Amino acid sequence: MKTLKVTSLIVFALLFLTQCGQKDYKRILEVGITGKGIINKVEDTNVTVNDDPQVKLYLTIYSKDQEPFDGVIKMVVSRVNIPRKGDWVAVKFDPEDNKKIIWIEEDDITPEIEAELNNL
Repeated sequence: MKTLKVTSLIVFALLFLTQCGQKDYKRILEVGITGKGIINKVEDTNVTVNDDPQVKLYLTIYSKDQEPFDGVIKMVVSRVNIPRKGDWVAVKFDPEDNKKIIWIEEDDITPEIEAELNNL
């Protein structure tokens, strides 16, 4: 019974964190500042989800109206398509807290976002 309670608590915590992450992703996608990030370093976190690794990506982010700055994104990536140092990625960041950064999923790149990226 104790194991079931602990397992249930872990599952609930993961679901809660996933929902919070999705909420932040959608909010930043809508109101965030578009930028390009160059990957400076990829670090394994020793966490896997469905056999795919979670990594920390250390980026330098460039945007139209701000000086370049360094940031970190932690995310699960495909084990057959792990980002590499030197890769450029499309990102958005919170205008009030540039530590909150999202990697823009390919399906979420609208013509407006693509135009912004092309102008950087």
